[in-house]
Amino acid sequence: MFRWVLDQLIMNVVLLFLGCCALPGLCMARPAPCLRLAGVVQDYATRQPLVATLSLKTATGRVKLASSAEATGSFSVDVNCPATALVIERTGYRTQSLPLDGNGSTAGPVYVFIPLVSVDKQGSDRAYQQSEQTFYEQNQSATPSGRPQRGTFVVTDALTGTPLRAQTCLFSTNAKTKRCFDADAAGQFLTQFTQQDIVAMEVRMAGYQPYQGNLIVEKVDGRSLRHDIRLLRQLTLLAVQTNIANARCELRTAGGAKTIGLLPVPGGEGWFCAYDLLPQRYQLQITDASGRVVRQEAVTVRPGLNLHQFMPEKPPTTARPLPEPVVAVTNPPAPPNAPRRKLQLPDELPLLYFDQGSYLLDDDDKDVLRQVADYLRTHPGYRVKLVGHTDPKGDERLNRYLAEFRAKVIANFLHWQGVPDNRMDVTGQGSRYPVSPSDTDENKAKNRRVFLKLEVDP
Repeated sequence: MFRWVLDQLIMNVVLLFLGCCALPGLCMARPAPCLRLAGVVQDYATRQPLVATLSLKTATGRVKLASSAEATGSFSVDVNCPATALVIERTGYRTQSLPLDGNGSTAGPVYVFIPLVSVDKQGSDRAYQQSEQTFYEQNQSATPSGRPQRGTFVVTDALTGTPLRAQTCLFSTNAKTKRCFDADAAGQFLTQFTQQDIVAMEVRMAGYQPYQGNLIVEKVDGRSLRHDIRLLRQLTLLAVQTNIANARCELRTAGGAKTIGLLPVPGGEGWFCAYDLLPQRYQLQITDASGRVVRQEAVTVRPGLNLHQFMPEKPPTTARPLPEPVVAVTNPPAPPNAPRRKLQLPDELPLLYFDQGSYLLDDDDKDVLRQVADYLRTHPGYRVKLVGHTDPKGDERLNRYLAEFRAKVIANFLHWQGVPDNRMDVTGQGSRYPVSPSDTDENKAKNRRVFLKLEVDP
């Protein structure tokens, strides 16, 4: 009997790696998942998708879950209830930690963006992170000029750029001294260096990851240099789900001083996410396709993952039904399964049209944009200009917002096709430049457009 139980225990050790158990009562139950988290990992500055490793932090250690996809940066992981944080790592980037305490469970996946911030690389006479330190031997033969190097240190939030009143301590390798400075309201403090040195630094502020850095002081000749220190706080995300068709979501700070738009998350229908947030109170506003406010409420954003759902049983409709989609065409429709029309670029670019209040791209639009992306990838001397327009119906301020958003949707599609953001110019004109009188639904449809132009990059 003992031998049989021992054999079963050995087998269960193996089977645990496969997620099963052969002997009930002798296997420990796995923690049940509280939620499924999905979305995209991307470079914060460039918005390029990234391959990163995702792990769960628990009371007993770390558990690796998966890696995001190479081409798209997309991921989908199950988060177990005891987990306290999701850790996202990639070489050359700062580790992000997303607190998960007290988020509860949801019926389906939660879709988010995970932004990663690149590390500061090693260099002379500028601050960099100690993780990037390589062997460096300083030449101490230079004679001091008597004119110290003056440094202005500026400490900001890595995502929002907000100045921070952080404390910075500098440790001199040569003098064996420690000097500490408190940044002012602009996040700045001034100091000077009288000799060559390798200075270690530690920057701290409540709610932020400590910054461990170095500064190689080489040129002591009276020059003045600026050193930017970007602190990374705990990742703060707001994920909003709604079943309002063609919805737009935005946050406003107290008094409406700042508006932050939530971005639709690829692969997550009805999910919107904001990630460059400070933990504080905001006003959340959700509008429908016509620009009408269907939800407005105060939300408190805390460090970590914040979830909000607005899923009315019967989504509100606009006062008047939307007109039937009108598509402006110059040629008869192609038969089913016909090959797409090959554009003669850069000169031949059709206008892209939109339904009333909509910013969605149809399959024909995507075919056009894929050809544009292919052309831009193979012709680095060109850039694309995107100008959004609307018909005159409704509030002109909202029309300008919608026009720009349509152009941004196209830019985002091109971005995911490999077109760098710095080769796209995006503007929205609202209804100021109609191409047709808005006296009929058909003519109004001609004004709901985005103009594309390929131009030689100056």
